[in-house]
Amino acid sequence: MKLLNAEKGIKKIIVSEIVAILAAVMSSAASLFLGIQLSVDQISVVNPWTDAGWGTWGLVSGLIAISFLLIQLGFGFVGYVQAARDEACFKNAMICTIAGSVLMIVGSSVQSASSTVSTVLSASGTIVEMFVMVYAIIALLHLAEKCDRPDMINMGTLMLKILVITYIVSALNALIIRIFELSSHARIVAVVTGAVDLILSVMQYVLFMVYLQKTKKMLAQQHRAEPEE
Repeated sequence: MKLLNAEKGIKKIIVSEIVAILAAVMSSAASLFLGIQLSVDQISVVNPWTDAGWGTWGLVSGLIAISFLLIQLGFGFVGYVQAARDEACFKNAMICTIAGSVLMIVGSSVQSASSTVSTVLSASGTIVEMFVMVYAIIALLHLAEKCDRPDMINMGTLMLKILVITYIVSALNALIIRIFELSSHARIVAVVTGAVDLILSVMQYVLFMVYLQKTKKMLAQQHRAEPEE
């Protein structure tokens, strides 16, 4: 059974995940810079650099994050559409990709205007993003079944459980960050929690990419094992 569309689509999805890591890093940087600017405003420090510089860096980082999110959306959408020609479950991942990206982009856009709205939208985007990976991994499990690879099925099942747990923790982290940001004395806790959230996000993308890479390799081996028609 040749699954060429799935293999080509997975290659594009891998690229979208690489871009997603960059977007996560820049989004975290934007949150950090804007948090520092808010602290500076609260203690009324008069300094040409700290008075406006951190807010400017936060805005620039946010715009870069939005750009990466748009690129991720493009590659992810095309990849899931192409892969869905061989495995229908990829369509669900495609729909969630669009919804999650919209929430993340809007959340990043209003970050400087309303941190509460931004937090709610970002947390919602994180939950939707979780469903993207859930549906995608389920689709990858179906491909493993078609290729009769129980080792890949077992790996995907374990990966699915780990990713769901990390995404739930990430969503809770987003709310914790917002709670501690309300207190200037506890802002350091928000910064630490934000760093933990970034680490979890990168880990999620890396784990997903590892499984995508292994699935791509599995499909390539399947194609080589089959005789030419």
